[in-house]
Amino acid sequence: VVGVVTLPSHAATILVAPSEVLLSPGNGKCSLREAMLNAEGAADFSGHDCAAGSAGDDTISLAANSIYVLPDRDPYPLEVLLNDRETNGLPELHTQFTIDGNGATIQRDPAAGSCFRILYVSRLGNVSLKNMTLKNGCVNVTDAAGVHGAGGAIFNRGTLTLDGVTITNNFALKSGGAIHNDGTLTLMRTTVSNNSVTGSFSEFPGAGGGIVNRGAMQVFQSTISNNSTAGAGGAVDAGVVAAGGA
Repeated sequence: VVGVVTLPSHAATILVAPSEVLLSPGNGKCSLREAMLNAEGAADFSGHDCAAGSAGDDTISLAANSIYVLPDRDPYPLEVLLNDRETNGLPELHTQFTIDGNGATIQRDPAAGSCFRILYVSRLGNVSLKNMTLKNGCVNVTDAAGVHGAGGAIFNRGTLTLDGVTITNNFALKSGGAIHNDGTLTLMRTTVSNNSVTGSFSEFPGAGGGIVNRGAMQVFQSTISNNSTAGAGGAVDAGVVAAGGA
């Protein structure tokens, strides 16, 4: 009798250097984009700057209270096969992992020459964000599908959990100043504030200054405040929402 033993996948912990964002493989500093690509690809795309990603549920750990400034759109060509043609500052997310912010901030550089959101989660993604702030994201390009004007900070089509996250000072042209959700979204101990939808169109006046939900959303012990839009839902334009907690 021959037995086959399958060993469990061991998740990696990838430590990101303070304030490092750009792809500079081999410079000895693990950047945020490099860490995310390693976790996405279950390999090393960083020239050994970062720990290699694994087939498990990796954790990307940001430097405590650091500020990560995104100067431009994510340029990495590995995404061509899976690219949903979104406009984002960070690599598209198609796998399962956690980003623990440790109090850090990820923000689009206000002086950047173009608008881009912070983060995009595809239908394949299962992502948790913890203990961080996302700010200054924006999407102001529209097309026939209207997708590129949605989700100033985050566009989610997969499964996304936010725990202890603040999303502030983001805007979208058409939908979801902070978050546009087409998947499964859970907010815990999270603040969504001072975001906006800026467009006003005769056929679609803009919706969800804070959040637009077109999937399933649960909200626990969270605050959604001071968001604005010319259309429906200054705070939330909701589909199916379950609210819980105190």
